[in-house]
Amino acid sequence: MPSPRPATWSRPVALLDRFVTFLDTWSDRLFSSQLSPLHQSGTLAILSFLVLIVTGLYLFLFYSVDRPYESVLRIETEVLGGSWVRTVHTHAADLAMISILLHALKMFLAGRSWGPRVRAWITGVVLVGVTLVCGWTGQVMAWDLQGQVVAVELTKLMDLLPVFSMPLGRAFSGLEPVPGSFYFMNLFLHACLPLGLALVLWLHLAHLARPRLLPPRMVSWSAIAMLAVVGATVSVPLATRAELLAIPKNVPVDLMYNFWLPVAWYGGPKLHA
Repeated sequence: MPSPRPATWSRPVALLDRFVTFLDTWSDRLFSSQLSPLHQSGTLAILSFLVLIVTGLYLFLFYSVDRPYESVLRIETEVLGGSWVRTVHTHAADLAMISILLHALKMFLAGRSWGPRVRAWITGVVLVGVTLVCGWTGQVMAWDLQGQVVAVELTKLMDLLPVFSMPLGRAFSGLEPVPGSFYFMNLFLHACLPLGLALVLWLHLAHLARPRLLPPRMVSWSAIAMLAVVGATVSVPLATRAELLAIPKNVPVDLMYNFWLPVAWYGGPKLHA
């Protein structure tokens, strides 16, 4: 049973609760409670991660840390199904983030962010953070304009922490080539973080006696089919190659993962989605 809500339940949150309940009710009526995407948001996130692993392994076969942009361009233009797999990979990442945030919102509104469920809530927040880092490292791997902006702005934020003896931003001054170790470390994080996701997910589900990991078959195959169709119809074009000595213009912004970039760039060059 969910924990009782605090006495001071703000009106905006109460209105949001009513709206989500309304959507949940109509989703149950359209699809039934078992097949409702809203009801299956947690398991849809896990399914999305599996799609990301499968498509990511295929892309990894053709990726090179020595020439990151050129290898992604080759995937887009020369590798059999490369452009489609990369697009599915990108949209699966968006679906994973949407599912996680929706699941977290429903748990919060149901009063499951404190009391006996606090461990599940904390590990859920960690899952959101790790998923964001996976998304950022994936964008940097392409080393196009979007990857450049993400890398530069993240290092600026990291340089605010009194941890590093030398500013990390110096690596992106453009006076010298970006060290190859940066591309290798970025690839290492992107490949190994899913192992951390698996561990955090296990902790997240540890309080459940018989946790359901995947949605019902109909929901699973429908989600996979949707990703396949969207991957074939909604392209994710590769931006121009990163150029550290030029001022980035018309940078594509993935608002699902880079919602913070316009704030980071406030007062500087404008970003155009």
